Amino acid sequence: MNNNISVIIPAYNQAELIPLTLDSILDQSFQPREIIVVDDGSTENIFQAVSNYGSKVKYLRIENSGVCKARNTGVAAAKGDWIAFCDHDDLWHRDKLLRQVELIQSCPEIEYCFTNFRIVMNDEWTDHVKFDDAPDGYWDISKTEVTANSIIINEPFYPNVIKFQPIFPSTIMMTKKFFHHVGGFDESFGRKCSEDLEFTLRCTQEKPIGVVKEPVVGIRWHELNYSQGKIPGISFVVSDIEILEHSMEKHRFGADYYDLLAESIIRRSIAVANGAFEQGDFNLMKSILDRIPKPRRSRKLQLKIAISNLPNPLAEKIQQILC
Repeated sequence: MNNNISVIIPAYNQAELIPLTLDSILDQSFQPREIIVVDDGSTENIFQAVSNYGSKVKYLRIENSGVCKARNTGVAAAKGDWIAFCDHDDLWHRDKLLRQVELIQSCPEIEYCFTNFRIVMNDEWTDHVKFDDAPDGYWDISKTEVTANSIIINEPFYPNVIKFQPIFPSTIMMTKKFFHHVGGFDESFGRKCSEDLEFTLRCTQEKPIGVVKEPVVGIRWHELNYSQGKIPGISFVVSDIEILEHSMEKHRFGADYYDLLAESIIRRSIAVANGAFEQGDFNLMKSILDRIPKPRRSRKLQLKIAISNLPNPLAEKIQQILC
């Protein structure tokens, strides 16, 4: 691959988090060709944080447009044939790129691959490994074992991602050709909490897919990304629902997996309805009910719906007693 990887880092504020991310990339045992930080119109001084690295890091600034636009802008400026993404607050183990390069070299047909990851809290890598959260039977697919820590998936992974999403942007690497083939990030989803899900679904319609099972990426959890939706919550699930509905209509596999998409939307809608009630957000609860068929509404949920339809002060009082 001859150092032909461009690393794209979209950034919006949180300038104090960027140095540790850049340090983890610059410390890679397999060095990338270039690192590009795309500042999505931050109000904080991202340039100052990046300029400390001199010519090692390229800085671009765009008008605030959302993370999808920032990623697409970075790819457009990239000189490498391979693209690796890393969010500005995440970390890479020093062998992250090396493990993906080794996998790709073992199977030249691979144009898209991702890795496992750990949760990082207070800059400490925890024992929480993402792949461990997968439901039983999730990896029972057509695959080739390459090493003890890497596989090649020989079938579209699309239906699996509908059930459980193990792929975060900071773990993926692909050829620039593949990126353009799938159409890049849809910028209309750039301000959604789970904007990357739509892109991931399009990517996983293709095969083969490389997977590094070793958790060589650290997804940082901190107070700032709780408020912005990186940590799953109600707004995150609402965003998922909108993207899955889009997938039913627009994706090449949407018709093939219509029933699976519909079931996932129902399950997520039930979760949103229950979560909204617990938070006392009756308007959100009511807005999601059209997506839940009446036969799927449990007695407990029906009770919550009835309570939410009471005059607001009374509904709030009962909700606080129940929750």
